[in-house]
Amino acid sequence: MDYTNNIIIKSIQGDLRQGGTLITATIYGDTDLISFGQNIRLLGRADTDTGYQEFFNGHVLETPDFHFDAFGSQAEIRIGTANYLMTGRLQDVAFTEQGSPANDHQIAPTMRISSCFSHIINRHCNFVFDATETPDGIIFETSIDTTDTALARMNISKSNNFWSAIQNQLAGGEEGGVQFYRAWFNRKNKLFYQPPPAFQTSPPTAKGTLTKEHIRGRARVQVRNAKTEDITGQVQIVAVASANTVYESAYPALQPGDGRIVIKDSGIWADSQARTDTLAQNVYDWLTRPYTLILEVDPGLILFGDDGNGLDLGDAVSVTYDGPTEDTATGAGVHLNLSAAKYYVYKYQVVYDVQRRTARGTLELEADN
Repeated sequence: MDYTNNIIIKSIQGDLRQGGTLITATIYGDTDLISFGQNIRLLGRADTDTGYQEFFNGHVLETPDFHFDAFGSQAEIRIGTANYLMTGRLQDVAFTEQGSPANDHQIAPTMRISSCFSHIINRHCNFVFDATETPDGIIFETSIDTTDTALARMNISKSNNFWSAIQNQLAGGEEGGVQFYRAWFNRKNKLFYQPPPAFQTSPPTAKGTLTKEHIRGRARVQVRNAKTEDITGQVQIVAVASANTVYESAYPALQPGDGRIVIKDSGIWADSQARTDTLAQNVYDWLTRPYTLILEVDPGLILFGDDGNGLDLGDAVSVTYDGPTEDTATGAGVHLNLSAAKYYVYKYQVVYDVQRRTARGTLELEADN
């Protein structure tokens, strides 16, 4: 294993919707160490720590161009979690549930969408480590929810982008359909396939409480479900279990509220009326969440925090903001009053200013409704 102190990080950006973390950096002098696919592990420490913590584990996304002169060499590099490497093709894949499977695409009961996801990840790419079959695999840890939708048949269409196919045909996100799941990697390159944090049966517990004392700059508030064209009065869902079984649900069930009726009637799977009802309520709750918060905070809070792991994609925090007055002399302020409100990390960013030896951290948080 090679070590270098000559990598200068420019930015670290994590995005739950994109599925992972992307780093831009400059390497000086050791450009011969960098090549496509190379594993990069980054260590650092908060100002109050005496030891170094690993805060990222990813791979070089392309062999970089470089330049040099009599005094040294330099290259601009991009490093990312595995989702940024999953850009290859995916063939058509058909799955059926069979009591006595005759091949890998016949899955013994109970076949679920997560069964198809696991097969594609393990058998149609070489990213998941297996000592015998994929010893060069780069994914060593997964968290796949296997209590999801059961079905008897599923077809995955070919795609020119493996990761996009997973996101669009097996996940869907908060509003996209399928079964409203998400696939993403944390900074340690662990793969998650689960409902979005707010949709989980047992959502993650808050890692701590954010207050105005943690804000290091501007706090931006995006008010949701407020503009006339965005106000949601009801969500209607049509979900398919098989060619002969269709479930329909609406939330609120009896009477729409003021606002638009959001209809999701294509590409959704469910195996019961109860699950369809849950999906309709989940989408309604998401569309009617009160705020998205974008907060400038200490970068160390994001990368390390109190436990050495910091705040990562999908993590939960509790937000307490006791407005309205911000300036006691002028009375200026905002009318935002949150008390132990639960939010989830959907984006984070750390941007470095090398000349000034400073950094700025930003969290984008979505409300749990």
